[in-house]
Parts: sequence; structure tokens; C-alpha cells
Amino acid sequence: MKIILSSTKKPRLTIQQQIVKRSFLKVQKEFATAQEIYEHCRQIIPTITMGTVYRNLEKLVRAQEVVEIHLLPRRTVFGLKGTVDRNLIFFCEDCDEIQTFSGFSLPEMRDVELQKNVKVNRAVNVVYGLCQFCKGKAR
Repeated sequence: MKIILSSTKKPRLTIQQQIVKRSFLKVQKEFATAQEIYEHCRQIIPTITMGTVYRNLEKLVRAQEVVEIHLLPRRTVFGLKGTVDRNLIFFCEDCDEIQTFSGFSLPEMRDVELQKNVKVNRAVNVVYGLCQFCKGKAR
């Protein structure tokens, strides 16, 4: 009789995935576009393609290392897991600026799960409006 134990370990990240993930720290932003990540990765691996960056971002999203956030049809950004989970994300609909706010209460996902009998994998809280600058120029 052969017993197979399933591993709860996360799969190891490839070199390219590690570079893509580290790009968030190097671009010094909480959120980055695929283009910004690509530009940073090219400094380390000049032959890397945009397709490779997208594929690795997709793998990191599936592995729950990175979160993909769709901000209206024209903008998608990526953020490291943990940064997104603890913040409220503000997206300016005029200039596309992204800001994060901490200290705002978000619904407890455990409460949602218990009350609605669902399993929550992740939640992204995005608020849309005008930033301070755009709000001022709209007057």
C-alpha cells in the first residue's frame, strides 16, 4: 500500500517570477502596471518579453502572491498580497492616480462567510472619484 501525502508548501518561484515580484519593491509603488514591471525587469533581464511578464504575473496571481486589480476598463494594476488586503484603494477617474488609505473599516470576511455561507478568497476595496487636485480644478 502506497500512501501519498499532499504537500501544503507553495511551489517555488522561478527566477523570472522572483524578479517580477521584486519589481514592486524596486518601482517603489504599492501598485504597478504590467508596463512598469516590464521596464524594471528589462534592466535585469534585457531579453525578457512583455508576454513573459504577463505570464509570470498571471502565475503569481494564481499563487496568491500578487493581486490583479481592474480599475475601469482602461487600467489594470498589480499589487503585492498584503498591501492590497489592508488598504482601501482610491482611483481618480480624471487623472488615473491611485492612492491607498489605511485605517478605514472593511467588512470582516469571516463574517461575510458565516452570514452568507460562502468562501471568500480575496476582497479588493476600490473607491472611484476625483483626487484632491482634480477636484480643485473641476470647480
